[in-house]
Amino acid sequence: MPRLLIWNDATEQMLGMNLPFEERFTSANSAWRHIWSARRGDVVVVPASIPDCVKTYIFDTLGMDQSAVEIIHPKSLDGAPVILSDRAILEPSFVELLRSKINMPSSWSLEAYYESQGVAILRRNLGLARPLHQHFLEQRGSDLLNRKAIFRRLASGAGIAIPKGQTVINAIELKKAVSETLNDCDTAIIKRDSAAGGDGNIAVTNLPKHSISGVRKVVSAKHISSSEDEVSGFYTDLWQEFVSDDEGVLLVEEYKYGCVSVYAEFFIDRFSGEVHFLNDGTLRMSSSELQDENSLQWTGFELPADLPKLSSARFHSEATRAADLCRTLGYHGRVNVDAIISQSGEVFINEINGRRGGCSHIYDLAVELLGSDYANHYSMRTRNDLYVDDFLEAVQFLHDNNLTYDNNRKTGVIFLVYDDLVGKVQYLCVGKNADQARRLEGALKPLSRCAKPYPITAETAGSTCHNEIEIR
Repeated sequence: MPRLLIWNDATEQMLGMNLPFEERFTSANSAWRHIWSARRGDVVVVPASIPDCVKTYIFDTLGMDQSAVEIIHPKSLDGAPVILSDRAILEPSFVELLRSKINMPSSWSLEAYYESQGVAILRRNLGLARPLHQHFLEQRGSDLLNRKAIFRRLASGAGIAIPKGQTVINAIELKKAVSETLNDCDTAIIKRDSAAGGDGNIAVTNLPKHSISGVRKVVSAKHISSSEDEVSGFYTDLWQEFVSDDEGVLLVEEYKYGCVSVYAEFFIDRFSGEVHFLNDGTLRMSSSELQDENSLQWTGFELPADLPKLSSARFHSEATRAADLCRTLGYHGRVNVDAIISQSGEVFINEINGRRGGCSHIYDLAVELLGSDYANHYSMRTRNDLYVDDFLEAVQFLHDNNLTYDNNRKTGVIFLVYDDLVGKVQYLCVGKNADQARRLEGALKPLSRCAKPYPITAETAGSTCHNEIEIR
């Protein structure tokens, strides 16, 4: 069945309306990484153009001619990338463009990064094969599965293990919840309801200095508690920064030190409703030159997850229950489940995301190159933050040092994403075992240079790139 692929990353449903423009722009600009998931005959919509050198590299690695896949990237009126919001993908001229690409619509399927209401309506308007529980998606059902506060409520009712914490609905409750949490533990995490990759998380800690995973900023409790006014001001300012409407919520959770962060990805079949496990991995966390020195950000994966047997069994049991909860609500498509595993082996599910995730294109590529049983025979490592001077020079470096992925050996390095504005590469190291994957990664060190900040702001990129498009 031919596919129409809508890679609508960085929409307001995913990231919220208050996320800084630069972060929304960066996420949308890298959404073309999902080109790795395209196969012959697909029509793919991405929010930004792909540099020709990168496109050639991708299709050469996949062993496909570029003409085998049609890539569409709608442009804003000023030429900047378009965030594929529901408004953008339902523009009449854009719908007609897609209609012209599809023969026998009922034989086509539509897959999206995020199964938004707009995607469901587009599927209906184009006359494509309609999945089970289509009406759930048309009623914004997916939004339920990308909100941390809603997940806490659903998980609590289903008995799924989650970290100790609570949801709050104003700055007064926020202050009280953080104070109560710090009475029981050293560190509290404040989480935005809708954000990705830890960008919406702040830690408040009693400890003098400590690295904390999954947050963009660490604040000392002593620093904000010198007077009652300063305490109130801090939480009021934070509420105004994080919450975009009068009905907003934040989460306050107990932070657990010494945990391993893991994920599992599932697929809920669009027609049968069956839940299928796809892949798992551990999250790599490290500090960034451009972030708070005490915060540890997600910087990549190790796949598959290498866990003690009992911890692995507990994690997969809880993760499968979380995915099945999505199924019972009427959702279909990819589901990503994030969790932490404590040093004593306890498993806590942090959140679910009813959408594709940071691992999805890696999984699709691994299955294409290595086979569906790759996890039994290969070990992989990724990082999102290798900064290089020039993409083609970096590709040549791989070739000169015998590091390029070889489809006969089934090992080597692949560059998954290249952001030409800052020279940042996401790479994948494929080894027959974990040691070989680590050695491949170590061989990339001569390529690395210092990070530099993203040079795009709302002013320099133009104000129209979110919504207004023209068909070219």
